[in-house]
Amino acid sequence: MSGTIEKVTTEQMKFVSGTIYKIDAKTDFAELWYRGSFVVENVFVRYQFSLFDRGPWAQGSGLGQVSALGNPFANPQVPLAALLGAPHQGKVGDTHRQTYDVEAEIRLSCRVDPDKSEIEVDEVRLAKVTPRR
Repeated sequence: MSGTIEKVTTEQMKFVSGTIYKIDAKTDFAELWYRGSFVVENVFVRYQFSLFDRGPWAQGSGLGQVSALGNPFANPQVPLAALLGAPHQGKVGDTHRQTYDVEAEIRLSCRVDPDKSEIEVDEVRLAKVTPRR
């Protein structure tokens, strides 16, 4: 199975905590935690799997499997299909769409100075993933 995230919509985002560090007279650095709920829209194509492929991505068990994979965004060895699989329904080659309700905590870091500001997503902790029917 191969899939892509087509759209992520933020339903709610709440600041949880943060720390600001003064780097120099003009530059600040912040680490920020947010908690939010999102709607994730996924499109995937079901492929035939090898009998030797025993990973969770071969099971086609869906985005709900993601919490068992740890932090998949930090692990390049986890195929996208492991994050956004689908139940074994339909024929090989069929294109499917699925929407999920996702609750997650997100850690951001940002550097702010007068000339240039940068924001980076450092960590995503999935708390709950539920397929929409």
